[in-house]
Order: sequence, then C-alpha cells, then structure tokens
Amino acid sequence: LDVCGFPKDNFYYYQSWWTTNIVLHLLPHWNWPGREGQEIRVDALSNCEEVELFLNGESLGKQAMKRNSHLTWQVKYAPGTLSAKGFNGGKVVAEAKAETTGEAASVQLTPDRATINADGADVSVFTVSATDAQGRIVPVATNMIHFELSGAGKILGVGNGDPSCHEPDTFIPNLPVRTIAVNDWRWKLASLPNRGALAPEYAPDFDDSSWNTIKPKTDGDTGDMFLKEGETAIYRAHVKLSEDDLNNPGMQIRFACIDDHGWVFVNNQRVGESHDWSAEPAFDIKRALHAGDNVIAVGVKNDGGEGGLNPDVNVEITGQPQASPWSRSLFNGLAQIIVQSTKDAGEMKLTATADGLKTATVSVQSQVCTPRPSVP
Repeated sequence: LDVCGFPKDNFYYYQSWWTTNIVLHLLPHWNWPGREGQEIRVDALSNCEEVELFLNGESLGKQAMKRNSHLTWQVKYAPGTLSAKGFNGGKVVAEAKAETTGEAASVQLTPDRATINADGADVSVFTVSATDAQGRIVPVATNMIHFELSGAGKILGVGNGDPSCHEPDTFIPNLPVRTIAVNDWRWKLASLPNRGALAPEYAPDFDDSSWNTIKPKTDGDTGDMFLKEGETAIYRAHVKLSEDDLNNPGMQIRFACIDDHGWVFVNNQRVGESHDWSAEPAFDIKRALHAGDNVIAVGVKNDGGEGGLNPDVNVEITGQPQASPWSRSLFNGLAQIIVQSTKDAGEMKLTATADGLKTATVSVQSQVCTPRPSVP
C-alpha cells in the first residue's frame, strides 16, 4: 500500500504468494497515446495455474504460472481493452482488464462510509478520482482538485500517495500581518519617574517640537544610540491609524532594541516594559489606540556602554484568519481527503472541483452516539 492506503502492484503480487485467495492483476494501465505499435511490457500477477492474455478480444497466448512468480508479455500497443483470464484445472476462475479511457471529464468522490458518529473524532475517508465520459477512472489523470466542506464536520487532511509530492497535507489558516513603520522619533535627556510611572512628556499633547531628532535605521546601521552610562531619556513618535485599521483583531508594537531598560506608553497609557537590551520586545497596544494620531512615548535608562532606543520600530496589524483553500493533485488518477465529525449531529457536504471537469458533491451524515467512557 502507498501512504494513502491505495494498493500498489506489489499488493497483488504478495497476495498471490502468501494467500489462498485467487488473484489476477494486470499492469500497467492501458493509456499510452503516441505509442501505437510500440511494444509495452505487460505483467500478470496471479496464483492461477495458467493465464491467457487478450488485446481487444484477440488472444496473445496462454502461459503456465510458476508458483510465487509472474508472467510477462511484450504487447504492441493499440487502444482498447487489455484483458486476462486465469485458469485452474482448465476452467476460468478469474478475470482482469485494463481499458484505454477517454480524457478526464468529471471528479468522483467515494467515501468509505456514508454515516459516522458525531463524537468529534470519527472520520470518513474519501477516495478522489477523475472519470471519463463513460465513468471509468482515468489512471493517468493529474488534475488539481479543490475541496470545500460545509456542515457538521471539518477537513483533517489530504494526500495522493505520491512520496515525492511537495503539496501540503494540511492547510493552516493564514494570519495576514501588515506593518506600519513608526518614524520621525524625537528625544531628549530627561529624568524618569520611579518604576515607569507617568511623566508629563508621555502625554499626547506635550510639545516636543524642540527635541532632538533621531535618524532612522539604515542597512548596516542600527540607528542612533545616544545615551551614555547612567543616562535616561524620553523618546516620542506619532503613528496615524484609521477606523479600518482598528477593526483588525490584533495590534502590537515591536521594537528592535531598547537598551537597557524601557517603559512604553501609547496615548499616555502604559502598555509594557523591557529590561533586556538583547530582546526585540513587542507589546499589545490595541486597547490604547484610537483613530487618527497616536503618540508613542518610551522612557529609557542606560546602565552601561552605549544605550538608548533603536528607532527601528513598527506597529503590526494582524487581520482576520484567512482559511487557505484545500486542494490536492491526482497521482495515478487518485487522491484522498479525510473529514472528521464535530460533536453536533447533522449533514456535512463535501464538494470537489477541478478546472474543466464536472463538479462532485457528496454528503456524509454524522449521527448521535454514546460518548466514549472517559479515562480516569
């Protein structure tokens, strides 16, 4: 079996060796456009005494099957039906065939179960395939299939059995983050209140027009670090935000460095403090913001060496989670998707689409069940 549990050719090979069940399996598929008249190796995996191979009804010969082995024919390719009959004691006991299919026309969804338990754990495993106009699975289809699930369930994962496939098995909702640089910092040496208490210079309406400016960070330069050992200073900057900005669920401010101690205020509200010069501290500031102009003020104390505020400061706006669409390409004409129940009984509806193919929709019911006993 492959990683999705789909049978490989060896699945039938080993069955023919190790079981008493009658086995007859042909390989490969019979879709070889452009190779008409060229020889294709055809193998029969079987535990029958004899196997006879046919192409479009014409016998290509009967061969005796050696135990724990297989049979091989070299067949000149022609579209149609490649078939085989297995004989025991001169009687036909098994048949197999591989047909040349048409182009993929429809997506097909086949659940392993149509009813599962509404316990938040039970699953239904869907086999996904592409079929031609006659409803035959197209073994060479590689279409990308897109999935949507509605109702009382969720998608756990997807796969296609291809160990070399780099497509994701799970899709994690994306959190969009937009960054606004906080520029035009001003600063001055100033004494700080004890333990980060409010200072007049933190107030939004404080006039800082006469303060020193601080240059922004450039490549290879960490920006100005103005403070000497034991000095303290206050830094101020402004950031404008809209109502739309504030409607996002997450708003935080991130600093490249506050060296050595820092107390951060937004609109005169204390939002956090930092005491590690090597950290990149970030603080939730949503509660302190309003639409329009917002004032960021930071009191900094330097213990030793050069210190101060690195002006590489950003406000990060985190948007609503955006669910990534679930999808998976077919491999050998197949893919798989696993859906799981919630604890609410009801219908879940899975829809599969692909460019140029007819859409498939299948429902699975989740039913009320007795909860599993808890483990003490």
